Amino acid sequence: MIEKVTSEKNRQTTTFEVTSRDDEKLKGVRSVPNEIDSKLPVILFVHGFSSNADSSTLCSIDERLNDRYITYRFSFSGRGESEGQYVDMTLSKEVSELKSVLDYIKSQENATKIVVFAHSFGTNSTIALNPKVDLIILAAPFDNPIEFYEKRYAENLHKDGISCWKKTSTGETVCLGSGFWSDLEKYKLDELAQDITSPVLIVHGLSDTTIFPNQSERIFKNLKVKKQRVLIPNADHKFRQNIDGLYAAAYAWIEKI
Repeated sequence: MIEKVTSEKNRQTTTFEVTSRDDEKLKGVRSVPNEIDSKLPVILFVHGFSSNADSSTLCSIDERLNDRYITYRFSFSGRGESEGQYVDMTLSKEVSELKSVLDYIKSQENATKIVVFAHSFGTNSTIALNPKVDLIILAAPFDNPIEFYEKRYAENLHKDGISCWKKTSTGETVCLGSGFWSDLEKYKLDELAQDITSPVLIVHGLSDTTIFPNQSERIFKNLKVKKQRVLIPNADHKFRQNIDGLYAAAYAWIEKI
């Protein structure tokens, strides 16, 4: 379903919504260059934990790519303008929602190729889904979410109840239900990486202290497809100090494959 249409200098932007299997409306933004003389690749951006369609990292890359590609950004349930409560979030729920959005895009676009570009926890959803697309880009991926989020929630961790953590960057309190932890136990992401059938680019910032670069090594080693791993100097978890390095790696991969 397409709603509002806006025009900018080099592109036209429309909002869209997709109904998930849980009957929640997932909302997002589609951008397309104003002048199109042929079919174009489509890029679907997948945001990370407690983020949304307006992720600064993904928006920055979107702005650099959407003058030559069709791009989609959306918010998982409970985030941004999408319906639902984030406390109900599980990896399985996000996998299902990602599939719903991807199916919608495939039904709407006659693309030369479809690319999934995921960041941080969004890479977990992408690996678990194993989407049937032409290319996958994983920015700052990791395969140990249980260990990672146990440390993040620390003394506020209550696996049988509600766990809450306050984001220092925004002051928002992000709460998770017990289902989040039990659901994660189902997934061995390093092993699931072996089943991916699409070419994969992994990009990691060398200055990432949230998810250290060595945490993407095992995923990379387990991939059985055409692959590349690029380490970006002076880039943190959000690639703020070198967003152009992330863009250059992604653009080269999209054009090459």
